[in-house]
Amino acid sequence: MRYIIRPIIKMSIMRKLATLLSFLLAISVAQAQPVNSFLIDNFNNTTGSVSDSGGPVNGNGAWAPFGPGIPGVIGGHRILGNYLTEVDSGGSVIDDSVTRVTASGRLTIGNESNVRSSGQVIWQGNSTVPGTNPIISDPASFGLGNINFDTLLSTSGFYFQWSVINADSRDWTYTVRAYTNDASNYFEGTITSNLSGITLNIAKANMVAVGSPSWTDIDALSFSANYTGGLLGGDLALDFMQLAVPEMSTYLMLGLMLVLFGAYRAYFAKPTAKEVAKDETEVKAEEATPVVALA
Repeated sequence: MRYIIRPIIKMSIMRKLATLLSFLLAISVAQAQPVNSFLIDNFNNTTGSVSDSGGPVNGNGAWAPFGPGIPGVIGGHRILGNYLTEVDSGGSVIDDSVTRVTASGRLTIGNESNVRSSGQVIWQGNSTVPGTNPIISDPASFGLGNINFDTLLSTSGFYFQWSVINADSRDWTYTVRAYTNDASNYFEGTITSNLSGITLNIAKANMVAVGSPSWTDIDALSFSANYTGGLLGGDLALDFMQLAVPEMSTYLMLGLMLVLFGAYRAYFAKPTAKEVAKDETEVKAEEATPVVALA
């Protein structure tokens, strides 16, 4: 009888364990998304654009300030830059290259088929522009207010994060800088990707210090996107820029799942041939036991 009941018990526990693992997996997947974040810019407020088109490639960029008091933007100001880097010989001076924040809440760099340009966003707490300097330009002012980035989140091991809606299959190089006091002191991190529909990260630990910057004293931020190879006319569309960290509970939950699965395998392993033979002997003994009928 034991040999018959054991698979039933085993199947019942398997169902319960599968349900528990599914529940823990759902929690882990949800928590794998950054639940601890600090918004730099969601691009949902104050549309605007700037274009460096309409002339030759001359080393000069175009800049446009927006603010003050933009909701969802660190420091309340946003400076957009566009820098024309290449024009095909068949192109016209009216071919468009533009950096824009759209009504749909996207940061975009748009290039018509005969041109190529880079784009940049600066957050510095005021609207002073870098003149006609090209991408990547240093901020012209440093007015964020000595922000201590190490205390913005639950841990100082954060990363810069943004969402790529469309990269147009171009190899875009993204550069993030965080400045202390002036243009000679900053952290810089870069990453190159041609993928769309993904979230990209640059970890604080992977950013290189130039001069003597400090994460406890950040006065301006810069984000730029540039591509130099492939066809002209590449477009880019991004969503939010933020700081983020993963919750430790994510890793603990995944570890617990592995422990539970291992315990199941160890305890409910397939019975050995000796155990099966013993069970069959007991079943036969039960069948051979006489049944006494009482009147």
